[in-house]
Amino acid sequence: MKGLKALLPRFLAVALSTGAAVAIAGSPAAKSEFWAAREAAYRASPRGPFTAIRADYLRWTEALHLYVAGDSLVTDPGAGRQRGAAATIRFAKAGFAISPVDEKGYRYPTRAGIPITGLEFVGKSAGDEQDYRIGRFRLSFGLQGEELGRVLAYDPDLLAERFHGFVTFPDSDDWRVEARVTEASQDTLNLGTTRGLEKPFIRAARLEFEVGGKACALTGFRSPGETEGALFVPFTDATSGEASYGVGRYLRVMPSPDGSAQIDFNRATNPWCAYSPFYNCVLPPEENRLEVAIRAGERTPEGH
Repeated sequence: MKGLKALLPRFLAVALSTGAAVAIAGSPAAKSEFWAAREAAYRASPRGPFTAIRADYLRWTEALHLYVAGDSLVTDPGAGRQRGAAATIRFAKAGFAISPVDEKGYRYPTRAGIPITGLEFVGKSAGDEQDYRIGRFRLSFGLQGEELGRVLAYDPDLLAERFHGFVTFPDSDDWRVEARVTEASQDTLNLGTTRGLEKPFIRAARLEFEVGGKACALTGFRSPGETEGALFVPFTDATSGEASYGVGRYLRVMPSPDGSAQIDFNRATNPWCAYSPFYNCVLPPEENRLEVAIRAGERTPEGH
């Protein structure tokens, strides 16, 4: 979610402006601060895997009716239940539209506390940056394909109950490796997802490195249209499904102009579907399955 991604660098910027110690990137202290900043970002956001309560996937032109009935957010309020707020959401290729429901007696949905009394257009991802709500429940909107949209609903009251920090391997410099970056094929690869869908990515670069004396390689991807910035590197390894999450883990790797890159496996993170069934997470491709055990970064969440 963009909201949490934006909070992470902002957290570190605040630490600098207030005089808090921020270690040099790559040092053991900096790795610990990475996880501290990540946890702070999650605690500061009302939208995320720990507060998600439902996901609705809509085909083009399909409509969704959501009602606050008592203390729940439902698609059918049932007869005789206390009426709260309600909204109708429709999906189209250009984005989403949110409006009140036709039935009388329900309060309006809101944006930034302002009632939505008519039809309001929501861009492809604007719902992740603006405060859309049905009662106390928050909404997020996003595309999952050219003709598939997703509406996520969150209950901010659940955060303190559900989020207790991240379980990680001990940080170690042994898991910070130097990689040689070579240009990949630049072709489009449709990566599978945990919901049986596909998402297109560009093979942007090949990362070659050694772990424990063994030669390894991973492909770094970018979304269509991206030409610079950090590479998205989903991977599995010999710990996947045991000490680490079975679907795999994600890295962000920034290539240098000299054709090198630093891969810090201490910063390997779980996809959000590790914590919630409502997300649609990218599966690492065959070419990014490492035979070595990467005992660094985020571990299998408790209870999974």
